[in-house]
Amino acid sequence: MRKLSISTIALAAMLAAACGDDTGPVKPSDAKVDKKGTIFDKGPGGTEGLILPDGGPKAEKKEGGTTPPTCDAAAIGKICTQNGNECGNNATCLLTSATGGFCTCECTEDDPQTPLVNEDNCPNLAKNTCAKVELTGGTSKGFCLQTCDPKYGANDCQGKLACDPRSGAQFGIFDKAVCAFTGCSTNAECPVITGPVCKGCGADGKGCEPPTQKDCPAGQLCITYSGGDEGRCVFEGVCDTASGLCKDHTKGKAGALIGDACKDDTECAGNMRCLIQYDMSKYSKKGGETCTTGDDCCSNTCTAGKCTNAPCPILYRNGYCIISGCQFSKTLTNKACPANTACNVLFSGGMCQKQCDMTKAGDCRNNPNDYLGDYECRAWDNLSIGGVAAVTPQVHVCDFGVGMGCDTFKGSSLDCTSLGDANSKNATNMSCRTLDNKATTDKYDAMGFCLDDTASGTKIRSPLP
Repeated sequence: MRKLSISTIALAAMLAAACGDDTGPVKPSDAKVDKKGTIFDKGPGGTEGLILPDGGPKAEKKEGGTTPPTCDAAAIGKICTQNGNECGNNATCLLTSATGGFCTCECTEDDPQTPLVNEDNCPNLAKNTCAKVELTGGTSKGFCLQTCDPKYGANDCQGKLACDPRSGAQFGIFDKAVCAFTGCSTNAECPVITGPVCKGCGADGKGCEPPTQKDCPAGQLCITYSGGDEGRCVFEGVCDTASGLCKDHTKGKAGALIGDACKDDTECAGNMRCLIQYDMSKYSKKGGETCTTGDDCCSNTCTAGKCTNAPCPILYRNGYCIISGCQFSKTLTNKACPANTACNVLFSGGMCQKQCDMTKAGDCRNNPNDYLGDYECRAWDNLSIGGVAAVTPQVHVCDFGVGMGCDTFKGSSLDCTSLGDANSKNATNMSCRTLDNKATTDKYDAMGFCLDDTASGTKIRSPLP
């Protein structure tokens, strides 16, 4: 599993630095398969991932000549294309997609180790902020980003850029959204995923652009995934063209609850979506198999042409209904978490998860079709990110069991016990365990996950992934 750099601050821990959902917050229709950072949509499962400090969007800087000595404040946040001419002489175009990005200037970030001094030198700090961006080629630099408030019916961003609730977290800005990525302009860019798998435009791996109806029921389109022609059938959703954000759809199930099992978006409420069951072994390689980059591997690490060891489990077994974007529910009221759920800001933009009691076996999901380790009640209230509490204190949430490898904490003073109930002194024995429910001797074992002895599911995988 991926290894995060985690530091302890007072009684909590801060998962710091930049993260990314895909290689940039893509439109919902893009559904790319990519493991660089936190993931909005990954393969047919449409997975959601934790904010990963070593991830982040790999942007490409386009400019003429050397870095300009001054910054044009008026240019920051303008949408720009490949040639970057829109940015003028005193700004540069940071490409966040194949066709364009946003205008920006290089800057110096604020140093969190000097709380009495703000080193951020972006112009107009009431509107802009400096954040580190990982560039293509492996270098990182600070760039000025325009901050914004996500809302329907209006847009703080310029041009076709949207104030996506998940955007700020990709740059390590956990309490704000930024103007960095294009939003939707048509209802087709707000897909409501249904059950059928479709083959799109054939086996050439190029997919369909625009989406087609091939292999899907009447009234649905086929959205294919990058790197192949397999996809899912979808209904068109609802795009709010004024903001570039997708609104609630009308194809959902009234009365669906956060954490409910689901096969697709239609089995969750209109303001929710379904994290669809996703088999990692179908799209990634196990330890010892040949690889070119870490993206080929379940471990996300390729050494000497071979994937390092890590399980390739099924994620989101039987599906999980969520609301994404709850961190901005003050302006996006439809993203507010309902009763008996909590907003976990360890997911970009915040994700509503079901509340649970660690001491009650099965309280997390109580689904007889779940396997041991599929879901886990965790004390994310013990941790914070960017100084923001991950979950309301004293609240525990039903989390994705195999989404939290033991080696996540390697290199820090923390381990799986940090996710146990602090009030009961970890009475449920949260620790590093393999998927056959055996405690490991190495608390950072790459084959283990942070699980306790009150399993949400009891069936054990055989063979292990």
